[in-house]
Amino acid sequence: MKELWLSLGAFSLALMPAAVSAVPAVGTFAFSDTGIMGCSGAASSRGSKGWEGPLYAAWDFNGSMVLKLDDQLRSIAYTRSDPIEGAPAGTPSVYSGRAGNYQVDLTFTTKRTGYETSGGNGALRIHSGQPGDSVSIPVYVAQGC
Repeated sequence: MKELWLSLGAFSLALMPAAVSAVPAVGTFAFSDTGIMGCSGAASSRGSKGWEGPLYAAWDFNGSMVLKLDDQLRSIAYTRSDPIEGAPAGTPSVYSGRAGNYQVDLTFTTKRTGYETSGGNGALRIHSGQPGDSVSIPVYVAQGC
């Protein structure tokens, strides 16, 4: 952190800027708030039933994810990194994107829960790249059609 010196005649004072957390406040929202239609996914608190209840993230399969950051719903572009066929069981999927100055990573593993649905545990991590500026939320992920 850079010091700023203030001189007042014979006196000098070193001013240190206050540390600023770069991580936004992460909120929850209802799936109906997103406007997402068709096949989709949702990340909610562990122990929930997927799309029901408050969500931390929701996404379509076309590369658009919705999050609530600093009390505002924000839509971001994301890229998918799913395990390749034949990968060991438990290999996680990672969906990554940027929300302004923040990196958003949703990492999870899923198992089939229905004919066209899957679900499993993971974590939503939002960070700025600065030491100590990150938040990680344990989530349950549900996705399908």
